[in-house]
Amino acid sequence: SNKGAEFSTVYDVQKYEGAAKTYKRAMDAYDAFVELVEQSVVGAWSVPGKPRP
Repeated sequence: SNKGAEFSTVYDVQKYEGAAKTYKRAMDAYDAFVELVEQSVVGAWSVPGKPRP
């Protein structure tokens, strides 16, 4: 298996050997991305005229 071709996220890292600040920035960026995707999906599935949760 080619490790470079596998998909994973910052949450899949077993042990990060770099700076904690760098890892936190990566986690924050990933979390922000997931939030944007979630908002987009909720918006796409919402019923017109009905308030979003």
